[in-house]
Amino acid sequence: MLESAAMICGPLDDAVAVDLQPEQSPEAYAEALRSAMGDDGRPVLILTDLVGGTPHNVASLICRENRGTTLLALCVSGTNLGLLLEAATSVQSLDADAIAKLVATGRDGIVDAMRQVGESSV
Repeated sequence: MLESAAMICGPLDDAVAVDLQPEQSPEAYAEALRSAMGDDGRPVLILTDLVGGTPHNVASLICRENRGTTLLALCVSGTNLGLLLEAATSVQSLDADAIAKLVATGRDGIVDAMRQVGESSV
């Protein structure tokens, strides 16, 4: 998905994909995610695919652990390409309005394509 976004809007220098490998434990994945987040104090937006999956669960835990520290980390799950493009091109700060807009963009990007053209899906 990150490569597709880069094809559309150019290089995403601050974006890093942290893939969960089949043999990787949640603890090892958390270590890889923390490493990718860095420690330069910049806010971090973590986008995960499935709500309730290991990346979502680990990212949510890391975000909760960072509350009250100097590292602002937020997680949005259920990511699709539209949401990723919105995050890459228009998010200036990680405030409640920006996160709500990302969630709305992701939700709005899911449609019944047949119904859109006036046909039944079944």
